[in-house]
Amino acid sequence: MLQFKSLTNVRPTKDLGCQIICAPTEGQFKVTPEAADVLGVVSGDYLQLVEADGTFYAVKGGDGLGGKLASSNKTGGGVLTLSAAAAWQEMDGNEAFNTHYDINEENAVEQEDRKYYPLTFVEKVEKQARIRKEKTDEVANEVVTETEEAFDDM
Repeated sequence: MLQFKSLTNVRPTKDLGCQIICAPTEGQFKVTPEAADVLGVVSGDYLQLVEADGTFYAVKGGDGLGGKLASSNKTGGGVLTLSAAAAWQEMDGNEAFNTHYDINEENAVEQEDRKYYPLTFVEKVEKQARIRKEKTDEVANEVVTETEEAFDDM
């Protein structure tokens, strides 16, 4: 029987619900699939993050207003990303944390044919460190020795 070792993500993916997240990369935001559905946006659309009376809002952009949304998968779905450095700073973005905001669909404000969704701070989650195993010199030497022995047998 073969023994398989996972080389990809071994943690289950987490359902984040309807959120916009300040990623730990300066200026970058993530929009969960559920949030994209509520906002009515897809990859290639624009999203604005605005502030009024101390509350942050998300609103579908138009005519090039806002940050252009991009998807990392070929279907254009999944988590969408956008770059908005000024909003990231205002919304307490931090390179050590993911800053999560829920979209409050029930308290959306309609103004001038646009729907503004209030964002409520949820939590800061520490950025997870990637663990990469380094090849040791010992392993590299074993590979070289095996290769040399293979050539000696020829």
